[in-house]
Amino acid sequence: MDGNFLDYDEKISFYWPEFGKNGKENITLSDVLKHQAGLCYIDDRDPNTLDEIPLFDPDPEYLDKIQLLFENSFSSFPEEDTRTAYHGVTRGLILNCLVRKVDPKHRTIGQFVADEIAKPLGVNYFIGLANSPIPQQELDIVPHQPDSWAWRIRIVAGIVFRHILGNRLGLIEPLPKVPHDFSRALKDVKKYGVFGSPLLRTAETIKGVWALTFAELHNLAHARYIESPSSNGIGNARAMAAIMNSALHGFISNETYSRLLEYTSPAYDISIHASVAYTTGGWAFFHDDFGAFESFYGWHGLGGALLLVDPHDELVVAFATTRIGTRSPWEDERTLALLTAIRKCVSKLEE
Repeated sequence: MDGNFLDYDEKISFYWPEFGKNGKENITLSDVLKHQAGLCYIDDRDPNTLDEIPLFDPDPEYLDKIQLLFENSFSSFPEEDTRTAYHGVTRGLILNCLVRKVDPKHRTIGQFVADEIAKPLGVNYFIGLANSPIPQQELDIVPHQPDSWAWRIRIVAGIVFRHILGNRLGLIEPLPKVPHDFSRALKDVKKYGVFGSPLLRTAETIKGVWALTFAELHNLAHARYIESPSSNGIGNARAMAAIMNSALHGFISNETYSRLLEYTSPAYDISIHASVAYTTGGWAFFHDDFGAFESFYGWHGLGGALLLVDPHDELVVAFATTRIGTRSPWEDERTLALLTAIRKCVSKLEE
């Protein structure tokens, strides 16, 4: 893509006219990237249809069907005091539809990444394997290893136990500093019910998926080929770091990089129950509520994998895991230990 085909401040309907209905007429590219499009889940307001994305169906026409779902869906915001609701999977799928509209070659995001990013940088990183020049059987793909139910229960129970006895009663050492608003999360559950909460509705947007089985479905051979930019990036930590480092050092224009880092004041995210400062380019700026993540830009993947950059120190951190963890990255011992050690090394170098 040799020109400027997308503008962060332009309405999606300018590029994709069929999208501009059902309350989506004024949604901009920046709204989608900041998780503020009101599309964290699909809702076409028709009781006779299923509001589910056929992402894991072995159907060669799945991208066209997903595009139609977004065109017919309504934009909705579950709370009056916040527009922010984490578009965990839908954001990447919307962007894939958009890229197919504006690219002169009508490529998907997966094709674009393969042609314009992975090939020039000489890295093996793919959005789904459909565009990989290497056969799947020749790639060293490690299947996701999910936590056992016993481990999940132990982690969740431990967080609740420590929150009550540590943070509230002061009987034991309090939890590490985390951004979750437990009090509001409980109020949301009471208001919406467990299965009606924005978090659960977002997690179960994909057809046939229950919240805790989503990662495991990516182990299916045919699922590895799907183009889901928010959930199916396939590569390794070295490839992720090379891409981020190239962005930091001129692979994209200075103007684009500056816009990418722009962020507004933290806003409460009704889906993940935390106050997050999302950037114009779709990352997050981790403010001081996020402990070891503070001052980094970027985001994380399910289970603790992450890609972060600190432009001030010109520091890039890429971390890939083989086990899907129950905890969020800012509570995961592996992630926190890694970032803490990196910060200590940087501090010594700056002395």
